[in-house]
Amino acid sequence: MSVESALQALRLDLHFMRNVVAWRRIPAQPAQYAAFPSALDGRLVAALAERGIGQLYTHQAEAVAAALAGAHVAVVTPAASGKTLCYNLPVLHCLLADPHARGLYLFPTKALAQDQLAELNGLVGGEIRQRIGTDKRIDSHDLQSIRLSEVIRCPAATYDGDTPSAQRAKIRDAARIILSNPDMLHAGILPQHPRWAAFFSNLRVVVIDEMHVYRGVFGSHVANVLRRLRRICRFYGSEPQFILASATIANPVHLAEQLVEAPVTVIGEDRNAAPQGEREIIFYNPPLLDPALGIRRSSSLEAADLAAHFLAHDVQTIVFARARLTTELVLTHLREVVGAKGTEGTQGNSGEAQNEKRKTKNENSKLQSAEDGSAISNLQSPTSNLQSAICNLQSIRGYRGGYLPSERRDIERGLREGAVRGVVATNALELGIDIGALGAAVLAGYPGTVASTRQQMGRAGRRQGVSVAVMVATTSALDQYIVAHPDYVLARSPEHARLNPDNEIILAGHLACAAAELPMEVGTSLTPPPPCFPPAGESGGSSSSLPSQGRGAGGDRLLDDLVAAGQLYRAGDRYYWAGDGNPSAAIGLRTGSPDRVVIQTTDARGAPQVIGELDRFSVPLLLYQGAVYLHEGVTYLVERLDWDAGIAHVRPVEVDFYTRPSIGETVEVLAVRGMTDDERRMTNDRRPPTADPPQLPVSSIQIPVSSFQVSWGDVRVISQATGYRILRRSTNEMLGFGTIDLPEQALDTQACWLTFSEALIERLKAAGEWFSDPNDYGPNWPAQRNAARARDGCRCQNCGAAEPDSQRQHDVHHRVPFRAFVAAPSLRPGLGPQEAWQAANRLENLVTLCQACHRRAEASVRIGTGLGGVAALLAAVAPLTLMCDPADLGVVVEPKAPGSGRPTITLYERMPGGVGYAEQMYGSMPDLLAAAYDLVTACPCERGCPSCVGPVLEHEYALDTKALATALLREVHGATDSE
Repeated sequence: MSVESALQALRLDLHFMRNVVAWRRIPAQPAQYAAFPSALDGRLVAALAERGIGQLYTHQAEAVAAALAGAHVAVVTPAASGKTLCYNLPVLHCLLADPHARGLYLFPTKALAQDQLAELNGLVGGEIRQRIGTDKRIDSHDLQSIRLSEVIRCPAATYDGDTPSAQRAKIRDAARIILSNPDMLHAGILPQHPRWAAFFSNLRVVVIDEMHVYRGVFGSHVANVLRRLRRICRFYGSEPQFILASATIANPVHLAEQLVEAPVTVIGEDRNAAPQGEREIIFYNPPLLDPALGIRRSSSLEAADLAAHFLAHDVQTIVFARARLTTELVLTHLREVVGAKGTEGTQGNSGEAQNEKRKTKNENSKLQSAEDGSAISNLQSPTSNLQSAICNLQSIRGYRGGYLPSERRDIERGLREGAVRGVVATNALELGIDIGALGAAVLAGYPGTVASTRQQMGRAGRRQGVSVAVMVATTSALDQYIVAHPDYVLARSPEHARLNPDNEIILAGHLACAAAELPMEVGTSLTPPPPCFPPAGESGGSSSSLPSQGRGAGGDRLLDDLVAAGQLYRAGDRYYWAGDGNPSAAIGLRTGSPDRVVIQTTDARGAPQVIGELDRFSVPLLLYQGAVYLHEGVTYLVERLDWDAGIAHVRPVEVDFYTRPSIGETVEVLAVRGMTDDERRMTNDRRPPTADPPQLPVSSIQIPVSSFQVSWGDVRVISQATGYRILRRSTNEMLGFGTIDLPEQALDTQACWLTFSEALIERLKAAGEWFSDPNDYGPNWPAQRNAARARDGCRCQNCGAAEPDSQRQHDVHHRVPFRAFVAAPSLRPGLGPQEAWQAANRLENLVTLCQACHRRAEASVRIGTGLGGVAALLAAVAPLTLMCDPADLGVVVEPKAPGSGRPTITLYERMPGGVGYAEQMYGSMPDLLAAAYDLVTACPCERGCPSCVGPVLEHEYALDTKALATALLREVHGATDSE
């Protein structure tokens, strides 16, 4: 059996084919070769010949030649295209040419560093037996054929958190190549640079692998770590060359030059000459269980069933899950399916299989309910009529963070050797770890970016032969858009990796670190004077946009601020670190704010154990007292939050519910950086001068700016968490309500906001398609409110609580929602929409409730509006071009914004100062609106669902949120029903 037989069986399976949205065949690509660059050391050519490599792919030859010429190089080609050789050859060439030269490799994960160490040692011949340099007894002719291990001593070693302390000094002094990660460089190497003096003085090449990972907050931190690295190197007299490798993104030049702050030669995807076998790409949408509500079968269960199908055809398979907990549950279900098939007709092992099934029954139920809110199981599987599985359960493994390093290495080796036939993994196996030639990759949900999707799909078919990749969509709006637009993934990447090294909060922390490493001189800051850059050859990514805040007067201002804060002191023209210890220990590279809350639990002995930390602005979202918090796949209950001390005390729990906070947010515009001109028409081709070109596959509809205005700039988001809802996972049924007592939070960041014109709103009102105005309770509201309270004795009519004498009055709630009277003429006979208050405010429609009961009542009859539906759609599609997580963005809906008095949707960055997402959304707004319109019109639900306009509560007064949002988007586009 083979990939071909597995695919043929799927083609004949009506259940499967009914849910296939797209099936694409990518033909095989032959290799294109080029000779080794003439400047490359002959010993390297001989070493490659020993491994059967007689020539390079053309893109490898171009990259090596550019690196040998001294250029900074970025290789941006697909998975399995030989990027490793593009940087190993120039580095080894440098080490052969200079017996004192050193190299530094930076990888985002320790596992990837270990894998590349094995690759490097394999290239140089394993164990080292001779001294540095060449032996004088060996003549030049013999040097062309001996193994590299005989001329390079102790070439490489990893140096990270797993490196034993006893070995660190030896590695630091002897290794010619150090393989590490940005976190260790930031906190363990740069602060100890005097011990590394010999290494830094001879550092010639720095390799940055998986460049596309360094984006957003993490990338902004890493760019500053590299600034500090270059500063230390200059102190010791070196100026290293940078070689970068990346998955394909839309702005590789811009990203590479922001990271290294120098011109970079990019070898892009169009230069890729590596061979690729034929590949089948399938986009699969799980079957609808409730078409009206848009509920589908669990994507994780579907992915597990598909993996079992491929395993039954003896196809080595990898399944990618998005979370650690999901990984374990998918693995359990997959083993159950395979185990059941493996015991068909075999009595001897049936007991073990039945025990396995009983053990996992509850876990599978949790998985399905967590994924799609459905309690339905035992649906027909695409594997139901296949032959029995041929592999045993031990050949199916899980792979995620939290496993022991030895266990992960064993799984990787098993995949390469074929002993492991199936693996369920998080994105830990997405990066370039060598796991051999897999036949099938199944993605349980869209990974979040096109780059990650291609990396995961590329794990199958890394060598010759037919392979298959299947993306199984979840019910999220982002997944539903992707599965309906497969070319978005298969065409050139539309995503732009954004970072902002000059974000003042991030930069200030690294200035403190730099001053602790070496005193900072006035006017020098972290970076050298800007060089003259040639054209970058990439629209929207020219070197003219390289950061400048880190140098000169801007940096001095931040240094003076740090002096005022007591972190630094100034003596003459120098700034010195004034604190104890090292500031790098207090700065995490994956958070934008130094003000963080520590998450603490207790271990088995009752001792406190820190499991993580969270920036303070996000605490009201995730860590309030009573919250259910998910950390590394484990569910915790927040028992106590000590806000002043910055500690959240949590304990692990197993619960069937989750919590969602109720947060009120307002936006204050601090500065407008860009605004569309009302007198011009904004088309899909119009962009602000500094924005990137459009990439979303959208129509050519012209959008009249007179209908709306797009702006971006600096904002202050004021948020106040007041309570939270407790919801059942399986049904989203509200189980209860809790209060949140936390201070108001202010976030200064960047945002993009969309303001709709009065003319557009009037057109929608005339058509009966606008109910998003703020409620106007009418002139009699104060009197009616007091009358209702007096009638009810100032007591909550739900729980009986009396009004506290010294606190706020109870609320008065409309039994039938006020907005329902505006929308339904039958509820206000003889009255117009503007007079709806006369019917809504009748005493029989009013009831006194305490604050908690009022929130509970409002949550049960919340009326979704068209404005809110469009906001949910934009929040869903915005990450498509931003290469960010949806959680990196917040959205505020204001029916009447304080400044303009007009309906406004604000998308803001959840990071102090922002990293550039707002500007990108400003430039891409026509494309985002078109994508939102495509998403809502293609969704099969009736009145709205989580896959389009967000969850819609079912009650008799609910508005048709989907229709209202569609009408607003259609009006924005100037489209007609006929279109």
